[in-house]
Amino acid sequence: WILSRLSHTVQLCETSFHNHDIHVVAGSLQQFWHHEFCDVYLEAIKPVFISQSEQRQETVQQILALCAHTFLLGAAPLMPFLCEELYQRIQQICIRTRNPWPDSINLASYPKPEEYPWHNLQTESNMGQVLAIVHQVQKLRKDYNILGNKTEIYLEGSNDQILEDVAGHKICLLALSRSSGITMLSPGAEQFTGCPSAYVSPDLKVFLKLQENNLDVEKEMNRLHKKQIKLQSDREKVSVKLEKFEAKRKGTDPQAMKFKAKLTSIDDELSKLSEMVRTLSEHDNR
Repeated sequence: WILSRLSHTVQLCETSFHNHDIHVVAGSLQQFWHHEFCDVYLEAIKPVFISQSEQRQETVQQILALCAHTFLLGAAPLMPFLCEELYQRIQQICIRTRNPWPDSINLASYPKPEEYPWHNLQTESNMGQVLAIVHQVQKLRKDYNILGNKTEIYLEGSNDQILEDVAGHKICLLALSRSSGITMLSPGAEQFTGCPSAYVSPDLKVFLKLQENNLDVEKEMNRLHKKQIKLQSDREKVSVKLEKFEAKRKGTDPQAMKFKAKLTSIDDELSKLSEMVRTLSEHDNR
């Protein structure tokens, strides 16, 4: 996946430089380095250095070196002095690739798309699904206030192919979602009750298994009830303000429209809280 994203970045930088779109070059480099390489890849490979073979570790180290090397070459025209300094330091600690690095970044050629033939749309699509799952798991953990505790997750797909695509990235999914285990549920499997859930897509749903050691149900229920009371109070205040506008036949006034949008937002939040309370009640009664 990261090699595919690297290939895409090199291609985008090459095209953008030719079109004199320097801002696109800078944006694509930032997207790759910060959001894809650092936020995703570095987190995903941590298990490799804990329990996997030395050969696998060496492969990952080679990829790390390639990504760092290519990024510095791509960013050198934008910040030459900083890239030169980092280039010299990285040379001393990185495992060399087959082609030795030039002594200075100024002597190296700019990355060419034909040198990075790894762009794979299917791999990126599968990884996009994984990242969407991670996002929903993190959101559920935050909503139910179970941050800092590993939980087991279940994935329910509408067909086996979706689950197979995700299963190929199981280790990565475990690392990124900070989960203790993943179970794939075939279509028509037994429905879960008392488990927070969210749709990743119309064809894929994720469940978060709640355990006694990672959630104080009573404390969480009290927190949610207090939040419901506050939202109900806010809703009443907004409703009163909106009624005043409508009484003056100013229901389409910009301020009135803001109040309507606020009411919709509060109603959505109340609906979400009701669902969370129901889920916790079912879990507590099991």
